[in-house]
Amino acid sequence: MLKRRVYGWLVPVYRLLCGVGVPRGARVPKSVRRVLVVRHDRLGDMILTTPVFDLLAQLAPGAEVDVLASPRNAALVRGDDRVRMVFEDDGTWLGLWRLRPYLRERQYDAVFSLIPGRSIREGWTAAVASHARTHRVSTWRPKRYHGFFTRVVRLPQSLAMAHVSRQMSYVVRAGFGKGGRDVAAASALAAPIRLAIPAGAREEAERWLASHATGDFVTINLASAAPARSWTAAECARLLPMLLARHPQLSFVLVPGPADVAEAEAVRVAAASPRVHVFDAGAPLLAVAALVSRAKLMITPDTMTLHLAVATGRPVLSLHTTTDGNVPDLWKAVGVPSRALVAPPGQAVGAIRAEEVAAAFEALLGGEAD
Repeated sequence: MLKRRVYGWLVPVYRLLCGVGVPRGARVPKSVRRVLVVRHDRLGDMILTTPVFDLLAQLAPGAEVDVLASPRNAALVRGDDRVRMVFEDDGTWLGLWRLRPYLRERQYDAVFSLIPGRSIREGWTAAVASHARTHRVSTWRPKRYHGFFTRVVRLPQSLAMAHVSRQMSYVVRAGFGKGGRDVAAASALAAPIRLAIPAGAREEAERWLASHATGDFVTINLASAAPARSWTAAECARLLPMLLARHPQLSFVLVPGPADVAEAEAVRVAAASPRVHVFDAGAPLLAVAALVSRAKLMITPDTMTLHLAVATGRPVLSLHTTTDGNVPDLWKAVGVPSRALVAPPGQAVGAIRAEEVAAAFEALLGGEAD
């Protein structure tokens, strides 16, 4: 009881310290002129946030949309015509404070905090970017942190297992006081996940393809930042001979990150085929997106490349695990033909066998999506 009372006291304290002048629960008016979307975290999460840009154009016609990004994911939206300005937060408190004058100069009418967890950091981020009359809308947080924001949105139970991109769209709509309390409504109102790929990135991918003469090809990624979500080089090396034998017209392109080149090269060598290639790991991320956009389909664990394929409209065969709190339904491909394989309960993605992937590949290639 005492703890609950103390937490209740924190709400007005945070409102005072952060200069919150908008009443709690106030709706964002559609007349807003300038909006900041906070997405200073991971690559895949930025890709999944892109429907929010289209949604804001519907809810607040004419408003300028800025993004607070991280050094890792800023390139994904820099050059996107839906975004006016991109600021980079290096993840340090000092770096955030140095951004303060530039963010304050923009005079935001609304800030959308879409990153769950780390509530004090996200609360102060919203405060640094805001003036007293800024609407500060957040995804759901424990009540003791509500003083940082003017509106904190709890997802309805019907959306608890909806795709993450749908959940974010719901939070933004709720910030404007819009309805839609079920999955169908949220899905119908969510814009597609898409990236703006510049001409230079497409040209870089085309040059690589021309030099490797791949024809029709499939892209494959093995790695994820989380070991439990990574597929193994050994299983991929078993998979490729099966697919090479069945599909003599197809090539296969591994798309490793800089830390995963050796593993990808080992798979290529084991395949012993001129139809297996490794894409340049040093290429800009949007050049990777351009390459993926040309592929027949993508095979990937639950990681950034899954969302990259979705954002470029390509079919996806995704590999998932339920370990470490992972919930596959939140991250599976939406809006494109797809099939998803989930490792046995309690096991990592590496437990998915090459034979299972080959069978799912044949089904997806034949038009049998989930």
